[in-house]
Amino acid sequence: MRGRGDYARARALLEEAGRIFEEIGDHRGAAWSLNQLGDIAREGGEVAAAREIYQRGLSAFRSTNDCWGIARSLTDIAQLACDEKDPGAAHAAYREALALFVNLGHKRGIARALEGFACSALGQGNPARALAITAAAAHLRQWIGAPLMPVEQSKLDQKLQPAWMSLEGADSKAAYARGWAMSLDNAIKYALEESGPPTAG
Repeated sequence: MRGRGDYARARALLEEAGRIFEEIGDHRGAAWSLNQLGDIAREGGEVAAAREIYQRGLSAFRSTNDCWGIARSLTDIAQLACDEKDPGAAHAAYREALALFVNLGHKRGIARALEGFACSALGQGNPARALAITAAAAHLRQWIGAPLMPVEQSKLDQKLQPAWMSLEGADSKAAYARGWAMSLDNAIKYALEESGPPTAG
């Protein structure tokens, strides 16, 4: 339903599923229903509703100690914060999500969190940092054979276009090359650092 753009029908089915999950005591299933409802609200441009639903989902995942669900909800909340030009809130949510993904050994999740850190770094006025982190994420995705879907890659490229535009060609390429050459451990440490002063561009 959702894949065909029938958001109203998808929302109704997910709400029904959530009620059933709650009735049978499957709180984890109910939490995932909430997460997908948040996705529908976000895709429909209902930002405030999406944020509220994601927060409810996060609370539900925390109550079941579902680390993967917590991390997923945090990345969704962080993405909303990035879209709303609140890089500080995005950075905080991505920090917690990345730590969880690392503990889980979930490399796809690590890559997604790194891509989020790149967007928050750009929002904090650090284009070179943004390019280095996105390169580290791209290298990780190549390593594990998990490229972004074309639509997702296009969205990420669009978000990071200002980083390429704000630096001289050689500087942007050098920043990207630095990130590509980082080990996974170093890329994670770099992303988790508090962002420094804005890079001149």
